[in-house]
Amino acid sequence: MTPESATCDARTEAENAARLCLGFYRMSAEDTLETLRSLQGSPPALTGEELWDVVDCITTRHLELIITGEALDSLPPIEWLWEPYIPLGHITDVFGNPGVCKSGLCLHIAKLLSRGDRWPDDTEIQIRSKTLWIDAEGAKTLVRDRLSKWNMVKKDLLLPKQHDIFSDFVIDPSSDRLIRKILEEHQMRLVVVDSLTGSHREKENEADSMKRLMEIFQQWAGTYHCAVALVHHPNKKHQLNFVQRLDLDRLRGSSVIAASARSVLAVDIVKDKESAEGDLHRLYQLKNSLGRREDKDLFFRVKDDGIHFVEPDPAMFASCILTESKMEQAKRIIAEMLADGPKTAKEMKKKLESEGIAAATWKRAKSDLNVKSEKDGEEWRWILPT
Repeated sequence: MTPESATCDARTEAENAARLCLGFYRMSAEDTLETLRSLQGSPPALTGEELWDVVDCITTRHLELIITGEALDSLPPIEWLWEPYIPLGHITDVFGNPGVCKSGLCLHIAKLLSRGDRWPDDTEIQIRSKTLWIDAEGAKTLVRDRLSKWNMVKKDLLLPKQHDIFSDFVIDPSSDRLIRKILEEHQMRLVVVDSLTGSHREKENEADSMKRLMEIFQQWAGTYHCAVALVHHPNKKHQLNFVQRLDLDRLRGSSVIAASARSVLAVDIVKDKESAEGDLHRLYQLKNSLGRREDKDLFFRVKDDGIHFVEPDPAMFASCILTESKMEQAKRIIAEMLADGPKTAKEMKKKLESEGIAAATWKRAKSDLNVKSEKDGEEWRWILPT
């Protein structure tokens, strides 16, 4: 063995011993150095300076693996576009059934952000900015009409151009670079993706696919200190969940979508039986992982000139009922009756008909819920799928 190879072997042994001392035994650098010296033979294979170099190198590598609590003080404070609903530097999900005006709500937020003044909860708008609007649902003509009718500042809404003015925007490596370039040049504080489902070609129920996509959105938000709002829809697999308010389990696709967002907002419709002003829409927060979740509901109506937030008085609100179509009612009744086990077809039909639900409606509801009919002796029974 040459002197060079012997020195190399001795250094390797010293590095392994230093890792053990620093990592497993949590020894200080000085104690580690003394331990290495005690392990040296006679004559020592490494000099004191060489041993200290080993300790210094391993200590540096070891420290790179951890972050101390003190280091967290260097992180920037949590900032909000609209507190506590839309944080800066993070993702916000805005979801609800088709037709509840999710996109309109986001466009209204863009309008307020452009003009300043106050948010719907009457708090002051601290930041004014343009908005990057990523249309992935072929809704550019609707956006165009609302820009005019809602008296918005048209130059403050920017749409990325992927192919031509008619094309829906799809997230891919090339378009990702385009978005980053736009955000770097214009320093906008709000990005709206309308909608999440239309913006990609991934498998929405697969965690790995969605994790990659959500990481792109989070990189936009974190790198350019903006809020990224994803317009999304409820799922269909939780059809047995007939709670009146939406919950996180109803968010369509992989759980990664909700987990990646720091705020999740739900939008639905409350019907006002007495009012001729149209549907009463409701906005409420389901998740806020950066602070206290807002428990108060906000209400708005959609008119020709835009969205108007209102404060319903108790008497009016008492006359409101949540929308439930005959189809939704049929599904709820079927799910509730079969929740504790199979029921006879005669019993099921009697209950549904007593609620004024037509045969064509409950048959479709039964099919949508994948309820099976099985013969038990002389009777037919309805059974929920396992």
